[in-house]
Amino acid sequence: MEAFHRQLAEQVSAEIGPVIAAMGFDLVEAHVGAAKNQSLVSVIIYSKDGVGIDDCAAVSRNIYPRLELIENLGNFSLEVSSPGTDRVLKNRNEYDIFLGRMVSVLTHESNEWINGIIDHVNDDSVYLNKKGDVVSIRFDTIKKTRLENSFEEGK
Repeated sequence: MEAFHRQLAEQVSAEIGPVIAAMGFDLVEAHVGAAKNQSLVSVIIYSKDGVGIDDCAAVSRNIYPRLELIENLGNFSLEVSSPGTDRVLKNRNEYDIFLGRMVSVLTHESNEWINGIIDHVNDDSVYLNKKGDVVSIRFDTIKKTRLENSFEEGK
């Protein structure tokens, strides 16, 4: 069942991603789960300018008709939200989305969190600005990365 929901979430992302991008937001994550007699579609959007309640409502109104076209979704409820200040980054794409944001990174080699602003990203590493010094961290060494509330501490 989990594989089915994961595949459905990929289909949902492909369907609504262009709509969300056209509205000026990044699609951070689309998740499909089960609740009672329906599917629960959870969509997380981001904008460097912030995401408010009105933004979530507008995105919801614009993507709902697209979701109705996905046959395997059946009856569903939709929830649109922002990523929150302490979101754990779940995939490589999120490092691009959150470029310029403060993060804390925990690697497999250390129990110390590395704090910095995402400066840039390439195929195998994220580069953090730590008060003017840029350090690189390979993705394959990262255990966990979370967004931090601060935007400026690493500069």
